[in-house]
Amino acid sequence: MSNFIVWRHLAPKPCNEEAVLKTLAAVVQHARTDREAVVGIWVWQQVADDSTGVLPWVYGETQHRPFTGELPAIMIQEIYRSEPDYRAFSESAAYVSNVVEFKTLLREPPKEQNLTPATGFSFRPNSPYSTTEDLYVVAARIQYNPGTVPAGVNCWKTVTSFVEQSEKEGTLGYNFVMDAADPSALYSLEVYRDLAAFDVHKIRTGLTIRVFKQVASSFD
Repeated sequence: MSNFIVWRHLAPKPCNEEAVLKTLAAVVQHARTDREAVVGIWVWQQVADDSTGVLPWVYGETQHRPFTGELPAIMIQEIYRSEPDYRAFSESAAYVSNVVEFKTLLREPPKEQNLTPATGFSFRPNSPYSTTEDLYVVAARIQYNPGTVPAGVNCWKTVTSFVEQSEKEGTLGYNFVMDAADPSALYSLEVYRDLAAFDVHKIRTGLTIRVFKQVASSFD
């Protein structure tokens, strides 16, 4: 059974970003108590993007409106052993109480994507991705013509296999996922040790890119 992946996109009210991060630290701490269900939770703070601060690809372009606010923004990646594990964890009292708290600190309701793995690797076991803050994290949405996503996945399988074998020091995660609510797109998540490692991959065409730094991990 494939892991179940959740991305949450948060837009804090002005001056509330640190309070949101403090509340999320409690969520991360709770995740450490349930290793059987939770593979990992990571919290990332957006530091730049490719245009004006609007996050145009969040949750697709047709069924869900994008964030309308400016930077900063926060993204959370949660990986569970299965969808039932996700449901059980997200309904736990500790999780719910923390979520209720941070929702009051946001400009608008959080947006959630439920994702399935397509190809690549989320993290390298025992890598700095687990514990190191200030890693260079890049998320992108790749638009495809209807019906061509499977062909795109096959192409990326070759790329991700090469990256996994040849960039063991600099590239700590290189993953592609699919969102059933956005069937004509793939989403990528890349985690680099630093900007220099990212520069190897910096030539991109037609991608909407968001850049983050890591601020918390359940592996700490």
